[in-house]
Amino acid sequence: MDLGVALFLLSVGLTILIGRILSSQRRLPPGPFCFPIFGALFSLQEPLHQHFAKISKKYGPIVFLKIGMVPFVVVTDKEMAAQVLKAHDLEFASRPDEEFFRIVSHDWNDLILAPIGDKWKTMRRISSTHLFNNSTLKASAGFRESEMKHAVKAIFQQSGTTIKLQEVLSNLASNSLCLVLFSKRGVEVVDLIRNILGLSLNLNIGTLLPALDWLDLHGVYKKLNTELVPRLKLLLEDQIDKHRRRKDQAGDTFVPQDFTDVLISLEDKDKLSNISILALLSVSI
Repeated sequence: MDLGVALFLLSVGLTILIGRILSSQRRLPPGPFCFPIFGALFSLQEPLHQHFAKISKKYGPIVFLKIGMVPFVVVTDKEMAAQVLKAHDLEFASRPDEEFFRIVSHDWNDLILAPIGDKWKTMRRISSTHLFNNSTLKASAGFRESEMKHAVKAIFQQSGTTIKLQEVLSNLASNSLCLVLFSKRGVEVVDLIRNILGLSLNLNIGTLLPALDWLDLHGVYKKLNTELVPRLKLLLEDQIDKHRRRKDQAGDTFVPQDFTDVLISLEDKDKLSNISILALLSVSI
């Protein structure tokens, strides 16, 4: 037998053995039978929410199962969900330590995927204070109204022809967001974010079988590292540099006009690094 194959089979066998030993020492919720390596993957049925509701009738409101070799806990009871999401939210707040998440979060620097800690608390405070609030919503009303008029005008100009309404509405949302973030329409970052999110929806064998993750069998990490994320960084860094130059030129008379301006003005006060600003802009899109 080839040495590489033998080592792979040995590593898989040891992983299964260690997993069973550790599982026997932990008090886990009940759940369906899970095969070695594949777990309950082949017993899953769509739609998943109905399948989980069905198995919860047999095993209770908290169900433990493995999909591939990754453990999952499914909570189907609203009172129990409140305990997870409210009473014990900090214990469940951190995201899985996966390579995909590390890449798209710019090495764990964004608000959604960063581990709970001082950096995360700072980013959360900045976002809630300067972006996700009523004041920002009111201040951006002019942007949204202007873009709405632009969309209506575009539809009117195409009267008598087939109109791709999804495309019009997509451009409306994209340009409105870019105006709030950059005071500029047509920045291509929204399309890049959509492409990145699209990759996250595809089944990645390495996610379910972590021992194979380094092989990047679907080419997801290669596409992220060589194409999508570098282009996203380039576009965002260009906007950050332009806003920083405008701030330097304005001097003491500088007044923030958009969220990028706000982040730059908080650089010294909140010790925001350039990568943190870039990551906050990414997650705001």
